[in-house]
Amino acid sequence: MLNGSALSPHAQITKSILFPVPEAVKQAMLVYLCSQVEGRAISTADAIGSMRRDAPECTLTDKQLELYAVTQAVEQDYAIRFDCNAAEKTRIELAESLSPKAAYDDKIGYATRAA
Repeated sequence: MLNGSALSPHAQITKSILFPVPEAVKQAMLVYLCSQVEGRAISTADAIGSMRRDAPECTLTDKQLELYAVTQAVEQDYAIRFDCNAAEKTRIELAESLSPKAAYDDKIGYATRAA
């Protein structure tokens, strides 16, 4: 077996979500992804802000919201710009879990699934 894992990149990331995600947050993320369809890229800071605005009662941390946003973006083949305070650790964890299926460009700050 190549690379030692039979799990898809999305399955690898999803298994790290060990917290319940409220329906309002799921809906807010879906709306945010739909609004980004032209560029096929998301900003973690914008995604978190969108979820906070649309689900103000949410008690998840920014780190949890970021992880959920990244998971959903990867599932839908969006590029990800890690641009919030919680982003550095998530970027490193994502790159390690998807490698070599993901590429990260330090110049632009995007992690993408390799073709």
